[in-house]
Order: sequence, then C-alpha cells, then structure tokens
Amino acid sequence: MDAYFTENKIEKVAVDVLEIGDVSFHTGIIFACDPFTFTLPGMAFARDGSGGEYHLLDDGSIGYYSSEGEAGRLAENMDDLFSLLVSCVCWHDCCDANQYADSKTLEEYGQQQRSVNLEDIDVDSLRQISDAFGITADKELAPILERFRKATQRQPLYQCVFHEDDGSLTESYGLMFE
Repeated sequence: MDAYFTENKIEKVAVDVLEIGDVSFHTGIIFACDPFTFTLPGMAFARDGSGGEYHLLDDGSIGYYSSEGEAGRLAENMDDLFSLLVSCVCWHDCCDANQYADSKTLEEYGQQQRSVNLEDIDVDSLRQISDAFGITADKELAPILERFRKATQRQPLYQCVFHEDDGSLTESYGLMFE
C-alpha cells in the first residue's frame, strides 16, 4: 500500500506527481472521484483546441466529450473519424438536422460549411494531413456527413453523467443535432 504514496506509478501505469504542500484532513476522510462517468467504456486519446476530448470506445467507435459538457458518438471507427476531420474541419458546424433532408441539400450545406471554414485555416497544412492519411479533402461530403449523423444516433447513445455534490446524477445534453 505504501507504494501508492511513494512510487510514481500505480500498478504498471506511470503517473505524474505534483507537489502541492502539506494537506490536513480535519475529518480524517479522504474521498476522490471523477465528477462524471460515461455510458460506454473507453479511453481518451486526443484533445482538440477548445479542450474537448476524443474517446476510443471499447466497441471501436469514437466518442467526443466537449469542454462545455456535451457528449456523443462521432464515428464508427478511426477511418470515419479521420475522414470527418479532414473533410469537415469544423464538424461542429455541420450539425443542422434540417440540412440532412436529402443528399443534394446535405452536399450543398457541407460544401458551404467547408468553404467558410477553409477561410480560417492553413490550407497547405490541411493538404499535407489529407495526403498523409490518404484522404481526398475535396471529395463529396454528403456520404461522410451521413455516416457522421448515423453514428451520433446509434444506440446505445454515448453520454456523460455528472455526479453532483448532492449525490444526484445529471445526464449531459446531446452534442449533435439537438
């Protein structure tokens, strides 16, 4: 048991140690836990620039947890995720359910969102990433966006459950198409 307090690892996993000084527990009770859990098992593998996390779920699909507390499944696998990220850099902007009425409307919507987003990014870097993954960045968007929406709606839904201070539980609100 002493190893938990003297070693920089737990089991075989290395952990970072941050010295914060002496701590006094007046009640003699130490209780620690994450304030939230997820409805499906998985692990975080990447973060985006706004603090959101991409999670590889045990079934191989990809979940996303935003820094605002939203959660949802994005893709059925890594190939679909990379295709979405390269083709729809700001995929958050492609969540208007009304635009998914038919393939033609969806394609026009996706192309419009892509044009707006390309104004704000380094297109040469995007092309390098696209080439590295073997993904054509300017292919049709409707099939990619249709797979995205289908993944977000697959049951069971990927959600976050917040454990409130009073012991109650609050489900996260949906991330996409709400």
